[in-house]
Amino acid sequence: MPVLNHKMQNYIQKNNPTLIIFSLLIVSTCAMSYEYFLGAMSSYLLGDGRIQWALTITAMMVSMGFGGYSSRYVKSHEKMVVINELAIAFAGGFSTLFLYAFNVYIGSAQVVTLGYISINGFILGFQVPLFMHILRKAGESFGDLVARVTLFDFLGAVPAVILYIYLVKGVGLVQGTMLLGLINVSVVLLGIKLFEPELSTRFRRVAKILVVAIVLLLLLGLTFGERAVMGLERQLYNDRIVYQEQSDFQRIILTKRGEDLRLFLNGNIQFSSLDEYRYHEALVHPAMDLAANREKVLILGGGDGLALREVFKYPEVKEVTLVDLDPAVVGLARTHPVITRLNRGSLDDPRVQIVNQDGYKFLEQGSGLYGVIIVDLPDPNNEALAKLYTREFYTMVRRHLAKGGAVAIQSTSPYYANEAFWSIVNTVEAAGLDVAPYHTYVPSFGEWGFTLASDTAINKSRIKVEVSTRYLKQDMLPGMFVFPGDESESTNEAVNTLIHPVIIDLYQQAWENW
Repeated sequence: MPVLNHKMQNYIQKNNPTLIIFSLLIVSTCAMSYEYFLGAMSSYLLGDGRIQWALTITAMMVSMGFGGYSSRYVKSHEKMVVINELAIAFAGGFSTLFLYAFNVYIGSAQVVTLGYISINGFILGFQVPLFMHILRKAGESFGDLVARVTLFDFLGAVPAVILYIYLVKGVGLVQGTMLLGLINVSVVLLGIKLFEPELSTRFRRVAKILVVAIVLLLLLGLTFGERAVMGLERQLYNDRIVYQEQSDFQRIILTKRGEDLRLFLNGNIQFSSLDEYRYHEALVHPAMDLAANREKVLILGGGDGLALREVFKYPEVKEVTLVDLDPAVVGLARTHPVITRLNRGSLDDPRVQIVNQDGYKFLEQGSGLYGVIIVDLPDPNNEALAKLYTREFYTMVRRHLAKGGAVAIQSTSPYYANEAFWSIVNTVEAAGLDVAPYHTYVPSFGEWGFTLASDTAINKSRIKVEVSTRYLKQDMLPGMFVFPGDESESTNEAVNTLIHPVIIDLYQQAWENW
């Protein structure tokens, strides 16, 4: 068995290899946390979290294998531990900022993301055998060595996920990895001290200089990271950013050009102040007129209060329950002067009850019946949102619908995402509701589609517009239910379910062309 020089061997044995094992735990924790951050960033930048997380795990596992195998060629295990941790502190610490910048200035970062993940996995796989060699040379028995190293390597997953959750909520994706980089630096300092007998004076001096440089860079990143993100985000939007916030659920951006205020959630436009009335009038009024009773209304989504504004045009409305997952969106819509002017203070009307909860959970746990249900949710571009476009979801909507009630569902574009639109229509129908799809033109969105549904047969000719509107007029209604040839029903009759969430692929494939 190879043996360290006596000075170091005695030092390690005196500390009962605890510090080395502790270092391994930190290394494992940071490496796995980086994977979580990179997986989340790739999902945010590239979409389809199912694919991105699968690619993340695969790239990590494969590269860990290559890293472990490559460690056989290392001569100085102690020196390589220090070098590796310096590399991961810098590369990992700035990983999400680099990927975001790459996506802004170059384009799709899929290959670069996988490259970063692979490097991280390689270093983690590389590190574990290094620690094994060091502990083995210090006199650890092989059986105890493998058991302890394996245990603490995998135990790193527990603090890793805790770190990830709290850092994402606390400081976000970019500054979160910078804090992880500082944790990695602590391992470098510990390694320099622990392996001092095996490291040359020159190596220790250079390593300490690099530690100082990396710490300063990371501290600068933490100080100015938010400004850097703001600068990068300005490149993604055509107009000036006047508000931005990272809530617990999404990135909220407001842009402004002249009189045009736009809300973006995770980079996707939600409304333009210049034409939002077209969308919300078309969404709300057909269902409100069709319903046999509109005293109780349920709005799923619509945290901006704009659909609610249209609902309150009907004096019969006595109670509205608005369910929106993100209290930050509702809070913004309650306080921003332009948005409150647009929604006419509807969110503070005493008739409205706001529930900050996932719409699926609300329907699952609730028991109330509503004469009108408005489903004003973002497009189904990820798994969490696709769940809100499933047959199971619409079945629960039907169960909460009072007899003779009406449902209105925003259903993406029948032109830009034709198959996704008709899949939504088919899915609502598969839930046992009669459907009447319709469309209108919203300049900031383009051609947009909706699904009108009811538990009774829909007589479209009886729908009237009997309240004050800026856009929607009675003589427009018949044409809204007629689709031109290039928007007509797709031959694909796919129904979106929890087990087979086909809507994600249909939606993403469609929008790739635009």
